[in-house]
Amino acid sequence: MMRIRVLGLGLLALVALSVGCSDSSQEGPQPQSGGGAGAAGAGGVAGSAGSGGTSSGGTAGAATGGSAGTGGIAGSGGSAGTGGSAGTGGAAGTSGSAGDAGTAGSAGAAGDAGTAGTAGTAGDAGTAGTAGTAGAAGTAGTAGNDAGADASMDASVDGSVDAPDDVATDPSQEPMGPPDGGVGPEILSLGANNKYLLKGLVVTPDTATVGEVLVESNVITCVASSCSSLPGATGATVIDTHGMIFPGMIDTHNHILYDVFDEQDWTPNQLYQNHNQWTQEVEYGQMQDCYDYLINSASSGGADLICEVLKYGELKGMIVGTTSILGEPKGSPRKCYASLSRSIDGAQGDLPVSARPLPCTDPPSNDHIQVAALGIDTVDEVAAKANFQTCKTWSYVVHVGEGVQGNTSAFSEWTKTMTKGLDVQQLSIIHGTTLGAPEFQHMATAGMKLIWSPKSNMFLYGQTTAINLAWAVVPKLTIALAPDWSMGGSVNILDELNYARQFSQTHWPGLLTGKDLVKMVTSEAAKAIEVQAQLGTIEVGKLADLIVVSGDTANPYDALVTARPVNIRLVMVNGAMLVGDAYLSPAASLPECETIDVCGTSKFVCVKEQSTADKLNQKYSDILGALSAAISTYDTTAGTSFSPIAPLAKCP
Repeated sequence: MMRIRVLGLGLLALVALSVGCSDSSQEGPQPQSGGGAGAAGAGGVAGSAGSGGTSSGGTAGAATGGSAGTGGIAGSGGSAGTGGSAGTGGAAGTSGSAGDAGTAGSAGAAGDAGTAGTAGTAGDAGTAGTAGTAGAAGTAGTAGNDAGADASMDASVDGSVDAPDDVATDPSQEPMGPPDGGVGPEILSLGANNKYLLKGLVVTPDTATVGEVLVESNVITCVASSCSSLPGATGATVIDTHGMIFPGMIDTHNHILYDVFDEQDWTPNQLYQNHNQWTQEVEYGQMQDCYDYLINSASSGGADLICEVLKYGELKGMIVGTTSILGEPKGSPRKCYASLSRSIDGAQGDLPVSARPLPCTDPPSNDHIQVAALGIDTVDEVAAKANFQTCKTWSYVVHVGEGVQGNTSAFSEWTKTMTKGLDVQQLSIIHGTTLGAPEFQHMATAGMKLIWSPKSNMFLYGQTTAINLAWAVVPKLTIALAPDWSMGGSVNILDELNYARQFSQTHWPGLLTGKDLVKMVTSEAAKAIEVQAQLGTIEVGKLADLIVVSGDTANPYDALVTARPVNIRLVMVNGAMLVGDAYLSPAASLPECETIDVCGTSKFVCVKEQSTADKLNQKYSDILGALSAAISTYDTTAGTSFSPIAPLAKCP
């Protein structure tokens, strides 16, 4: 969707992994003074030394010398428990006190492992018994109770996958899981708020494997079946997700400045032929006037709430797993921009330079993503080519060919792209609804990319991009999926995933799999805007943008495609845990988080920062209050009805 008077285009934006305690199914040794059984003194049967199983109470100590028996009849050979009490012949004593003079009783045969035998009858005075041999030390295990009870613990991803046997937890901490006792992420150990060890099904998204992901500061430092033994895992907050870990989703096209509105505020009266038509609608103009009032400065008669509008849009995406978004105004250094999700088309949200596409001749700048919100006509091709050459611009995202098949006005935008010489690898075309097989083939050959927004297209034009044709070209064309905006498009990228699945199944049965669609909002989306060196997949060295999703771990891709907001259990942006189920808030990365309702589920959201600069110390409640009041004021003045503000999420 392209519109007039719009600031910025919107590009917004783990086999199952389960974590658990090691399986200590063997019965641990009962805590004794000294540990394992000593050899019996005279008059007692020697109990078997405790076998070195997992100790319920820690490492078994060497047995101290058994007290000497008193030279009588050997007791019957009781079986020693596993690492358990001494057999008949008396309990192990300290340092083997000498018995009275007399002949030592013969030791009974060692019993099999089991319950400690009954102490033998004391004999008459005899020769001092020899101090008992020390029992072998048991292997240290998880903390147990005083009775040496079984300390085994099962863990699985939704009960389907066994956990690695190397989970280290603090025995002084109780795990924090869902308060209703259901299946969900569980804090096993609460440590640093800038270091996390996540366990679950790691969906990279090329593969889905049971394992762990270690995050240190803002970088992924380990992706493996086990990361727990690495030095970096020391002191980390450990979370068993009991679910799936995906890369954070990248929204490559979203006009988030309009996210305070939805189709209740403007709905077309007809289907259009191209994007120049619907912008002339009276109702659209009224909505645009309210938009201008919200974002314009007070000196211009506005409410000066552009920070609030942007943060509301960022949070609207973040609560459903959007960690990067293309959708804020350019040319402003304001710190409030990209303070939540990663708004990567603005100065505050730009990624650090760590890689660059070829060809490049000069050192690149961080401002490497550009957007032409008003289409190809507004692009200065001379400046654009110079920026491509010097790597100032890695990706140029432009509306091209937005309209119905056969519309000459919309198709002329493709012709202009060719004439300007902008059919290059840096160009990503938004919509392309008028394009066909020849154009898609040319794009693929040139290394261009395509961004698809089906719901918005159908809302405005009654048709969408011919993805069936674009999917068939060789070499493969990079295609990303994005919601466009909330007025007739999807409220968020999760809704767009679900819509694209339904549309594809209806119109192109068997064409797009769940995995294909997931990649369109992760790895392929990163390629579409040339940030694949830093985002889009779960790999060592990439930035830690991650989400935790609940659902069917046997079908992880479909689980995400069909997920609802309640299924997004945790959201991490740049290594910071900012959104999640409310009971997980002790693991949050910021000190002042709020609890909000999202589709009947309590979620924590961390919006407020410690800095007071540029409204960074606002809470979500502050943002919502300011926007709601301003829209109400505008309605009173203009006689419109844009209140209440569009909700953060639409619930089933």
